[in-house]
Amino acid sequence: MFGVGLHFSLKDLMAVKSIAIPGAIAQIAVATLLGMALSAALGWSLMTGIVFGLCLSTASTVVLLRALEERQLIDSQRGQIAIGWLIVEDLVMVLTLVLLPAIAGMAEKGNVGFASLALDLGSPLAKWWPLSPL
Repeated sequence: MFGVGLHFSLKDLMAVKSIAIPGAIAQIAVATLLGMALSAALGWSLMTGIVFGLCLSTASTVVLLRALEERQLIDSQRGQIAIGWLIVEDLVMVLTLVLLPAIAGMAEKGNVGFASLALDLGSPLAKWWPLSPL
């Protein structure tokens, strides 16, 4: 990640935010939901399905950066969008890793449904999320 930071700044992310942020969030959501559906079909618990889905939604930023370097595309618009997209994914995964113990704790207390899990996590995040548009 240090190497990625050398090639990509917050200014670069803000330049591609209209594509990278919603795209990365949508991709994470779709991959997570598909993982949850597959885990439900296999008879796994909701918590296992969430973790499995989140694992499916990650990509290797370093591998992509290396491929873009080899093709000399880092400074292209598509390269900047791809790097921004993966930076957003990485930030979401860091937040997820921080919240995972809390999610697991809620799941241990009983049979936690997806709606109650979303409400329990969404309420504090909604208060924290900046009100200004992206």
